[in-house]
Amino acid sequence: YYRLVLNSNDTNAINKGRYRVVSDKLTDGDDMSISSNTKLKPGDSLTVTLESIDESTFNFFNTLSSVLGEGSSFMSAPPENPVSNISNGALGYFAAYSFTQRKFVIQ
Repeated sequence: YYRLVLNSNDTNAINKGRYRVVSDKLTDGDDMSISSNTKLKPGDSLTVTLESIDESTFNFFNTLSSVLGEGSSFMSAPPENPVSNISNGALGYFAAYSFTQRKFVIQ
């Protein structure tokens, strides 16, 4: 499971609240391609962080997007709390993960 985070010096080019979580269950470590709509221009910097996360962290972020109403319509089910990996009814997640980060300048 992975979480992809994009950041830029141009705060309008990338929505800071956006992230992508992906599972490689179907690709089993093979190369994957992920696209993202941005408004980057030449000279902008882009930082891409790929986090290797566990399944419970993946489940939290995957259900969080539905709670936030991303991609929902009037026919969607009412929102509920995201899946948590913290006990005793607490809301949130605990994660320890490795990451790879690359910085680019758009040309």
